[in-house]
Amino acid sequence: MKKNSILTIILSLALAISCTPNIDPIFEKSASERMTESVENVKKLLTAQTNGWLVEYYPEKTQKYGGFNLLFKFDGENVVVRSELEPLRTDSSIYALKGDMSTSLNFTTYNISLHRFSDPSLNIGGGIGLAYEGDYEFVIVSALETEFILRGKKTKNTIRMTPFPTTIDWEEFCQQILDSKPEYRPLYLHVNGNDSLWVSNDETSLTMSYKKDNVEVNKKIAYMFTPQGLKLYEDFEYAGKTYSEFILQSNNNLISAGSTFVPRVPPATWLPRAAFAGTYTLIHYTNIGGTGTPYTKTVTLTEYDNKFLLSGLMPSLNLDVVLDYHFGKGILLARQQGLRYIGGNSLNLTSVTNEFGLSPGAFYIGQQVSWDGVSDPIELTWTDYGQYGSPIIGFVLWFTNSAGLSVGQYTTGPVDQRLWTHIKMTKQ
Repeated sequence: MKKNSILTIILSLALAISCTPNIDPIFEKSASERMTESVENVKKLLTAQTNGWLVEYYPEKTQKYGGFNLLFKFDGENVVVRSELEPLRTDSSIYALKGDMSTSLNFTTYNISLHRFSDPSLNIGGGIGLAYEGDYEFVIVSALETEFILRGKKTKNTIRMTPFPTTIDWEEFCQQILDSKPEYRPLYLHVNGNDSLWVSNDETSLTMSYKKDNVEVNKKIAYMFTPQGLKLYEDFEYAGKTYSEFILQSNNNLISAGSTFVPRVPPATWLPRAAFAGTYTLIHYTNIGGTGTPYTKTVTLTEYDNKFLLSGLMPSLNLDVVLDYHFGKGILLARQQGLRYIGGNSLNLTSVTNEFGLSPGAFYIGQQVSWDGVSDPIELTWTDYGQYGSPIIGFVLWFTNSAGLSVGQYTTGPVDQRLWTHIKMTKQ
């Protein structure tokens, strides 16, 4: 190609560009300006609520611990938090709104009312090393005057915040939740034409059981308590109806979506939560066979954090054991759990079998503590509840390292305060 031809092309392109009209940018502001504005708007919405926000908080990625009512009040750079678990307590800390690809809400300094759900040093939820496995950093999915939708950065759980009424006192609300947690019956039945829907509940979730194409279906959904009853983490649809909340009636029926769920009579061995509290004489052995001279201790079951603390099992260590109450069965569950850190290792209450088999990392393994339905005063027997290949006969103190791997048995102190088998408790 000749030089003058090349020059002609270049001049033509330049002319075309110069004649092209100016195109307005898609956004009038830069990305950083838009993000700054978004953060400012979110802060205005958060701080505008004079009585704060009601937070439907679900820790752990599968919601296995259920949901909890929290209250947040934002003022400047500070946030005040109250939890249904401790109605008399409020804690203040610093929060931050951060803008990157999206706006996030982060609780940057320690606040026990919130961080109890994520602090692995606390012996609650899944025990030391886990706690409730919750979030304290959240992506803001949507922000309105009437509702915030958050997503936990770790769990990806949906967290809903709504303005808390100015006419309701925080302490009274949380105390009402704590005091009115009823002893729901083990099973509810609703008959809708030829369709039967069974609802069974435990401490943290409802299981919806029904038949579809002659196949049994069981749908498990986490819930949280409300002053009126229960609210599901996600809606459940069945036979043309959508169930999201269950309202407890004075006759122990549950009402939801215009349907009435009638409780079945619980088994004779079912005990309400309050019946477990008190002082007991505990008898146990320190060998696999449960032979020889039994050891006797005076122990106490005290309600704590919607669970029970068993005190007196190991007085030389002054450590308590956490037991869960199973609403549906009216029993207690003694699970494996972390108790204390010693020398960089976790000291755990670990299940043992007839072969002294161990699985110290599986915190769902353990025993059920149940009544026979007859004994008076109440006698509680510790037996396996079928979550392990071999029957669990008791517990031992056992060390694991930071990776959860077995280190060895705790051998300090009296043997009767580090190994318990064939346990029975009689109420004093």
